[in-house]
Amino acid sequence: MPGHILTVSPIAGISSHLEGGQWEVSITYRYLETAKGYIGDEIWPNSDEIVARTRVDSLDLQTTYAFTPRYSVSLTVPFVYGVRSSVLDHDGTRHTTRAEGLGDIRLVAHSWLLDPEKLPNGNISVGIGFKAPTGDENATDTFYKPTGPENRSVDPAIQPGDGGWGVHLEIAGFQKIIDRLFGYMSGIYLINPREENHAITTGFYPPPPNPNAAVRRLSVPDQYVGRIGLSYALWQEQGLAVSLGGRVDGIPTRDLIGGSEGFRRPGFSIAVEPGVSWTRGQNTFSVYTPVMVYANRQKNIYDDRYNTHGPAAFADFLIFTSFSRRF
Repeated sequence: MPGHILTVSPIAGISSHLEGGQWEVSITYRYLETAKGYIGDEIWPNSDEIVARTRVDSLDLQTTYAFTPRYSVSLTVPFVYGVRSSVLDHDGTRHTTRAEGLGDIRLVAHSWLLDPEKLPNGNISVGIGFKAPTGDENATDTFYKPTGPENRSVDPAIQPGDGGWGVHLEIAGFQKIIDRLFGYMSGIYLINPREENHAITTGFYPPPPNPNAAVRRLSVPDQYVGRIGLSYALWQEQGLAVSLGGRVDGIPTRDLIGGSEGFRRPGFSIAVEPGVSWTRGQNTFSVYTPVMVYANRQKNIYDDRYNTHGPAAFADFLIFTSFSRRF
């Protein structure tokens, strides 16, 4: 898996606005489990036997306060539990490592570009904030090497945090197309200026000509998410809506700001994302299940430098479930 996956609030096209002085509290659960390994967009040969198997369960607790119908601020507190089993990281036998705890907290201010009270059927929201390095960037566990057990940094895919302060940029919008049918889009780009953190990896395959160079600090990479699709109020009187769209999750090879040294697995996946949401009074429950249709593990800077191309594992599907309540 390239790395952490940012959670984008599942904004449906028929999403209503918060009024001034209103609060919204939500909890979002995310599940992913990696399947096949990829080098570029080709499945890694024999990956079913040797690829690392990763499962990540995360819980985002979010509180939003609207100062006015146009301006609001959201605080997101994530908790992460990750499990990764691997053959190549150990002694040739599959062993499991784990990490858990508080993730990196985000505080983001949002503004609707148009007056939502005058234009309830279409609008664009922009957001800017920061990501704080509150999660452990160097969680460790036992690795079983041929020379014996060693306590080492776990893989970046299950590290609770990345160790860097980040700038969080967000955009979301919706537009009524015809009666009960809306188009929607949303996206996030996380700028991480810090180049490397304190965690160490030796999982560099294939290794460069100098064996000592295979021991590297982890990169603190930028990340991005994009979504676009259609939402239909299937049973408007009961607040039931369905949606279908596309989604892209990725980590770039090089960051917008700062250096890009350190080990990372850049790449992206594209998914078809069906979803359903149910709003009843002040409560909304939603489920989204992106199903991957394309994956590409791109080269990192060391692949370019040493003419190699390392692998990464991607999840065949994700599950997002969210419950929110307004006060």
